[in-house]
Amino acid sequence: MSIHPVPFKVKCFLLNGNNSGNSELVSWIEENGIEISSDEYSDSAADSSRQGMDGSPWGGNRRILYKVE
Repeated sequence: MSIHPVPFKVKCFLLNGNNSGNSELVSWIEENGIEISSDEYSDSAADSSRQGMDGSPWGGNRRILYKVE
C-alpha cells in the first residue's frame, strides 16, 4: 500500500507583534499578504479580557492576520 500525500496550501498566517521568528518568512508574508482587519475575525470582548495576562503565547503584542493567495 502506498500513501499519496494530499497537497494543500497555507492561506493564512497569524503573526504576533514582535515577529521574532524566521525574519525572511515574516518579511515575505508582510510584503505579499493582505492584512485582514481584526474586526473580521476577533471577538473584542474576549480579546480585551486576555490583554495583559502573563504567560500569553502572544506576549501581549498585537496580532496581525494575513491572507496569502
